[in-house]
This record gives sequence, structure tokens and C-alpha cells, in this order.
Amino acid sequence: MRSLVVRAIRRIRRQLISPHATVVETRAPSLEELGLAHMSETERVGLRDDVLRGFYNNETGEVFTGVSIDADDIVVDVGCGSGGPLQFLSTRGAKVTAVDVSEEAIEVARDAVASQGGVVDFVLAPTQEIPLPDDYATRVVCMEVLEHVDDPSFSLSEMFRIGQSGALYLLTVPDAIAERVIGGVAPSSYFKKPNHIRVIERDEFEKLVRGAGLEILKHDYSGFISTFRLAMLMMRGHTNSKGEPDLKAEDEFLLKWARMWNEMLDCPEGREMKDMLDYLVPRSQIIVARKP
Repeated sequence: MRSLVVRAIRRIRRQLISPHATVVETRAPSLEELGLAHMSETERVGLRDDVLRGFYNNETGEVFTGVSIDADDIVVDVGCGSGGPLQFLSTRGAKVTAVDVSEEAIEVARDAVASQGGVVDFVLAPTQEIPLPDDYATRVVCMEVLEHVDDPSFSLSEMFRIGQSGALYLLTVPDAIAERVIGGVAPSSYFKKPNHIRVIERDEFEKLVRGAGLEILKHDYSGFISTFRLAMLMMRGHTNSKGEPDLKAEDEFLLKWARMWNEMLDCPEGREMKDMLDYLVPRSQIIVARKP
């Protein structure tokens, strides 16, 4: 069964690269047209924004630009959470193992993967003790995790240990600028366990990755739209019992923001503006690295 997310990404990319595209028609495709009726409109715009940055490229099989996944790969998603990237990783034919410390998160991720027809082995374990052998994986993915752990250096050393020589790593953390924007309107619990317990500066992120023994191939930035969406969620009281933003929440002002951004991406200067803002106020830093 083909993944709904993969099919949706393919449709989005066709629209983005079509030589016949114009900026006159700004109507966003319906959720049904994209095969994403389970996602809100603001989530769908966020997916389009991610695809433009280089995530989830179905044509090349890249989970992010430069990190291809195919049937020969052994992939480990460290700190998989509710399983967003797994919905892509699990449909590429690779052997995929997902590790998380939360049994509740694993159950959510398991359902999400099953809904896409993917195959994943789930393991309940902390990032400091990944129960996999040395030199195991050809691809290691760790997205939005290091800001939660007590010792990110030790967690990265575990990820280094399980990677084969030549393995590629896709690592992301919240950008420090975004954390200051969101933290300015978030409840105090946002910076307490089990939420974010540290802010990782850009040079610090590189130092952590190199300190683990990895070679950095690319340091990129993404998600201006998400920085302000999360701040708006906080400001408008859309939070859960843990003080985290309720990502499923949507109201008239969030919809206006998403639709404005969607239309901005369609204008001739849209991509240039996105690139600039993704660097200035990104939600996430992205490092692609390799184990020597």
C-alpha cells in the first residue's frame, strides 16, 4: 500500500515544479485532493513548507536533501516521538528501527506508521542506552530530541556507536532564535522536563556533532512558518496539560496565517523570501553528517 503522505508529497511537488504554474490561482488544494483529510489546513501548509526546504522527496527517496533512503539501508530513528518522519522512512523498503523513551509516543507512532502501510520495529529505550549493536545502521535520524536529554554529548556518542562507517546522520534541534520567540509567550513548563531543558546555539550544535566524531556535510535551517505558528498557538492558549503547543489546534487567525504563507510561497519572490526567513528565524537547525 502506498503511503498517503508520500502520495501527497508527490502531488505537492508536481504543483511546485509545473512549468505551467501561475500565480493567479492561489486556491490551496483541498485536503481530499492531497489525500490528507486527516490533517488540518495549517498542518498541510506546514508539510508543503517542509517539502520546499528539502524534506520527504519521494522522487529521489531523500528524507532530507542529501540523505536518501532505499531498500539497502538500515535506518534508526532515535527519539521517534509520535512518528512524523517515520511515515516517510517506513515506506522506502529499508529496515527501520524506531527508539523512544515514551511508551505512549511509541503507540501513537505505531498507529501512524500502520495507517501508511509502513513497517517499523519499535524499541522502548532512552537515547543514552540504544539497545542495538555497534556499526549497525547506514542511516541515523534524530529530530528534535537533543534539547530534551540530560547529556546530548553522550546521546550523540551512542548514535555514533551504532552507525556504520560512512553512515549518514540527519540531526535537528530547535533554533535558539525560535526558542526565544516561543519561550517569550510560552508557559514556564515549556523549558522544564519533559519539555525542552536546554537551548542549543548554532555553533554549539556543530560543536556537539563534531565532538561525537561525525563529519558535518551541511548545516541548514527551516521552519519560519512554524516558529510563528507555535508562538501563536501559545499566545492563543492552545496548549496541552504539559504546556506544549497543541499542534492539532486551529482557529480563524491560525488559518489566516497559514493561508497567507501559502499564497506568499506562490508569488515570484516566495522562495527567496522563504530562504531568507528560514535562516533569520528558523524553527529548526538541520545538520547532515557522516561517520568517517
